[in-house]
Amino acid sequence: MKDSKRVTAIVGSYRRGGIIDRVIDELLESAKEEGAETRKIYLIQQRIEFCENCRACTQQEGRERGKCPIADDMTMILDEIQASDAIILGSPMNFGTVTAVMKMFMERLVCFAYWPWGMNAPKIRNKARPKKAVVVASSAAPSVVARLSSRMIG
Repeated sequence: MKDSKRVTAIVGSYRRGGIIDRVIDELLESAKEEGAETRKIYLIQQRIEFCENCRACTQQEGRERGKCPIADDMTMILDEIQASDAIILGSPMNFGTVTAVMKMFMERLVCFAYWPWGMNAPKIRNKARPKKAVVVASSAAPSVVARLSSRMIG
């Protein structure tokens, strides 16, 4: 298809076939039915190292994301996200927030910021918002408890 879209799902769940995985499958299937090319990336199957807060990726000015010196699978994941028209992020709530693997992924997104040493706060490199996004979250806690104990589920 000449106008096909690309949708990438990032799964931060530890369980394949669980609630998050099944909801993401439904979303991806709907996207396929509309002609989209889809891909699902399980974070637990990728080698993602901890951010070392060296901020090397934030030092160069410009619209393009910074380059992280850590050699792992994050570069591939970020390339896939940037090549996508829409992104699905999914994670269950563990102890009031997203899973640890999703947090590691999120911390490594700092490469999209310009934050040279001496600047008090980071600036987003590219303020254009051309991508659509869906966030999928779940909690084993009853909805009232989940809403009161976390800002993750609203």
